[in-house]
Amino acid sequence: MITWRGETGAINALVRRGWTKESLKAGMKLTLDGYLARDGSKKMTAMNVVLPDGSKLFAGSSGTGAPTEIPSDKK
Repeated sequence: MITWRGETGAINALVRRGWTKESLKAGMKLTLDGYLARDGSKKMTAMNVVLPDGSKLFAGSSGTGAPTEIPSDKK
């Protein structure tokens, strides 16, 4: 297993996209889609977080590529 550091959008942006305090739990194994750091370190700007059950949470800001609304099952 390789440990990476993933940066997301601001908390307010995450909440608007359906994130809650219970979205992630300590020890949960995640898959991150995003952009690697230019300096070659093990960090990235995360765009999507894929949970163990296969569901995705958008992790970026409200800029280009952001979903237009919260999925109905997350409201």
